[in-house]
Amino acid sequence: MSDQQVEKKLDELLPKLKESDMNEEEGRFLQWRLTKECGSGAEEVERILEALLPNLLKIILDVSGHAVVEKLVLRADEEQMIQIIDLVMGDIFNITNSRHGSEVLKTMLKHLSNDQQTCLVSGLEGSVVDCVLTAFGSHVIQAMVEAMPPSSLGFVVDELAAQVEKIASSQYGSHVVQAIIDKFEPDEIKELSEGIVRSVGTLANDFYGNYCVQCLLAKGSWESKQDIITVIRGDIIKYATNIHATYVVKKCVEVANCGPDVDFLADEWHGLLSAMLGDPDDEDDSAGGVLQQLATDTVSSGTVQAIIRLSRGEDHELIKERITALGSVLEDSKEGQHVMSCLRKYAGGRGNGPAP
Repeated sequence: MSDQQVEKKLDELLPKLKESDMNEEEGRFLQWRLTKECGSGAEEVERILEALLPNLLKIILDVSGHAVVEKLVLRADEEQMIQIIDLVMGDIFNITNSRHGSEVLKTMLKHLSNDQQTCLVSGLEGSVVDCVLTAFGSHVIQAMVEAMPPSSLGFVVDELAAQVEKIASSQYGSHVVQAIIDKFEPDEIKELSEGIVRSVGTLANDFYGNYCVQCLLAKGSWESKQDIITVIRGDIIKYATNIHATYVVKKCVEVANCGPDVDFLADEWHGLLSAMLGDPDDEDDSAGGVLQQLATDTVSSGTVQAIIRLSRGEDHELIKERITALGSVLEDSKEGQHVMSCLRKYAGGRGNGPAP
């Protein structure tokens, strides 16, 4: 397309954008003109911006228009960006929770300065929970967590902490909670972490919530890990045999045997191990009832294999002794056979067999 043809098309298209939507062809044309590769200069970018501003909020929500605004964001100078931010702030909640608007916001968050980011999302204060419970809104909040420094996200953490059980057990909110745990230092999210710990009994058994508990076990403070393991060992059969909570139990075994907090978790690990192995001196468990139930259950047998793979030293020898004593019983079930096979494979404990 020649320069004259481009100029003619712009002259025809830009005036109408102040009042009406653009079609797919028009959207593709403007996207092309907003790429540096096409040779368009600052003056042409300014013309396009001026044409879009009167109808910008509607264009952002449009299937063709939102992609044009994303390209515009990449070309806008600081003054032009301020104009865009001022308009977007006026309808930030609806834009956040819309399919196309959320894409525009994610692009803006990636390319704005911290001051501009803070200004842009300030209108979401008080509405964070409503946003994270929706598909598109949660993507924007997650983009905020990824793009902004923790010092600018205090209101997000505070609002989520106040309803953390509800959010962590939701399809979209659980991803946001995990993103926060991954990014923040443990002492920056104490209230959020404490809320998850208080709700471990519910979240560990939940389809989405169990991932948040696992994330806190992996990234949280050693105090949080202690508290979670204490809850889990208190009803080990309930959690280990639950299709979701069993992954939390495995993560408890992992963090108590590997990683930076092993020394802090020694008591909790031995308590968890005792709960799983049962007490051979207890008349009610003289036949290894707890261990046998865990080792022969379709779900929890994998957890028994985890303690075999990850344990070491005297702990591993104790596990081997207890499981070997049940060998004839375990060989009668498919799950038990898998446990016995794992025991043979990791006969020497962690480090003497394949990596877990």
